[in-house]
Amino acid sequence: MKFSRLLLATAVFSLLLPLSLLAKDNSNKHSIKTQISQPATVAGTALAPGQYKVEWTGTGPAVNTEFKLNGKTVATAPATVSEIANGSEPNSVVMQKAANGTQTITGITGKKKALKFGTEASTGNQGAAQ
Repeated sequence: MKFSRLLLATAVFSLLLPLSLLAKDNSNKHSIKTQISQPATVAGTALAPGQYKVEWTGTGPAVNTEFKLNGKTVATAPATVSEIANGSEPNSVVMQKAANGTQTITGITGKKKALKFGTEASTGNQGAAQ
């Protein structure tokens, strides 16, 4: 009787262990899906127009982001993440025109989070004027 219980416990453990290894802790993983409608740069990397998923891990305020196009990381950039109030335009991209005419991404707003890129992100000065 003890042997059959031990065998059953071993079988159950053997079945549950792979499932627990597959389960990821996504509690600190965040993302914003957004459309970039024109060529732009972020952290010196050129981005083509397209539907991007911007991912980061952690609660911030300073985070490292990954810009993914078709599931492939095409750029990484430091950012400052903050909570936003209801009523903000979700999934919008804020750009600033550089002296050479290129558009630089300075911010992305999601449903509940906002990302700021550039000197504000690298220094953590959220209140600095752009």
